[in-house]
Parts: sequence; structure tokens; C-alpha cells
Amino acid sequence: MAELVRCYGEPKQLPPEMQPTATAAKEDLQPAMLRALQAMHQELVSLREEVAQLRQLPPPPLSTKPSSLPQKAATDDDPHGLRSLARSMFENQAADKNGKR
Repeated sequence: MAELVRCYGEPKQLPPEMQPTATAAKEDLQPAMLRALQAMHQELVSLREEVAQLRQLPPPPLSTKPSSLPQKAATDDDPHGLRSLARSMFENQAADKNGKR
């Protein structure tokens, strides 16, 4: 078919059996889009619940070891303690590496 179109060009009018049906594709697409939207909504709800649970966790304990990382005042720039958590994980990983050598 592609070679015929290349040689002779597009037909002026397609036979009725080859005419595209726009309504059938649209009707099939709507339920699929609705299911995808519902799945995304469920995922959003579950992620919001997970964030709410994580916000209720206590902040990680502050490390008593001196750190080689520069310390910043953890005031407004770290309201949920994520930087403190990452810093303590990094320090623990560095301590594990130094202890194994």
C-alpha cells in the first residue's frame, strides 16, 4: 500500500470500508482515560497519606561526633529534618568505612 501511495499518490476518496471512524476510537479512549485518571488519583491520595505519616515521625537524633561537613543552623532551611537525616546517614556510612579499614 505504501508503494502504491508513493507511486500514484493518495487516493482522492477512500472506499467506505477504509474510511476512519472517529467516533469509535473516541468511545474506546474515554474509559481508558477515566481508568488512568482514577489510578493517578489513588496514587496521589496514597502519596499524601505517606507524607502525612512521615511528617509525624520524630526527627533523627543529632550526632555527637564531630563532623567534617560544614554545620548550618537547622532552623527554617530544614523544617522536616531531611538534611539532618542525610547528614547523619553520611556520617554513619563514613564511620563504617573507617572502622572496616
